[in-house]
Amino acid sequence: LLVTLHGGSDDPLNIVMGCGWAQKAVDENFIIVSPSNEDPDHVISILGYVDGLYNIDHRRIYVTGFSMGGMGASNVGKAHPEVFAAIAPMGSAGGSYIEDFDSSGYDLPVCMIVGGSDNLNVSEDENGDPVVGGMMPASITQAFDINELNPGEKDYSANPYWGYTPDQYQVVIDKDLEWRISSFYRDDFAAPMVQCVTLIGAGHSNADYMATIAWDFMIRFARAEDGSLLEN
Repeated sequence: LLVTLHGGSDDPLNIVMGCGWAQKAVDENFIIVSPSNEDPDHVISILGYVDGLYNIDHRRIYVTGFSMGGMGASNVGKAHPEVFAAIAPMGSAGGSYIEDFDSSGYDLPVCMIVGGSDNLNVSEDENGDPVVGGMMPASITQAFDINELNPGEKDYSANPYWGYTPDQYQVVIDKDLEWRISSFYRDDFAAPMVQCVTLIGAGHSNADYMATIAWDFMIRFARAEDGSLLEN
C-alpha cells in the first residue's frame, strides 16, 4: 500500500498521475491511497478504513508526497514509524522537522528527491555551490539521526546540493534525464538507509519519472510485526 500526499493548492489525483504513481501501481501491483487531508491522525484513520476493504500487506506500507505533500509524508512517517516501512518526500527534500521525535525507537528509511533547479528548495552558498536550504538541512540531519548514521561534515564542493559525502555516489542518465544519487548505508543493511537524489535541471513540479526512483528505494524495506525493519 502506498499513501501519496499532494502539494499545496493541488489535488490528490494530480500527484497520483503527475508523479507517475498510477502506472507504477499497475506495473508493480500495489494499492494507492491519496487523502485530501495530510494530518497524520487522519491519514492513519484512512489506512484503517482501506484495511477493511482490501487485503493489505501490513509489512509493506509506504508514504510519499510532493512539495507540501513531501513535508506531510515526512510528518506522517515520523509520527507513525511503526506503520511505514519507508518514506519518500519529493520536491521538499523531507522539509519538516519534528522537535520531539524519538529517534531511538524505529529505523525509518528516507529517500529525498529534489529538482536541481527547484527555486523553492535549492539556492547557492557563498562559493556558488548549489545547496538545499530552508528548513531542509535540519530535516536531513534528522533523517540521519533516525537511522543511526553519521555522514560527517558538510562539503558542498565535494557533493553539491546535499553537502554530505555519501557511501555511494551515482550519476544515472535515463531518457535524457540526469539523476545524481547519494546513498548512505549502515553496516547491518545492504540497502541504503538514506538516499538524497537530485534531478538536474528539474524545477518545482510533479514529474512522472519520480515514482520509479522513489519506489525502487522504498520497496527494499518491510516492517515486521514487532515494528523492526526488514529488508525485502
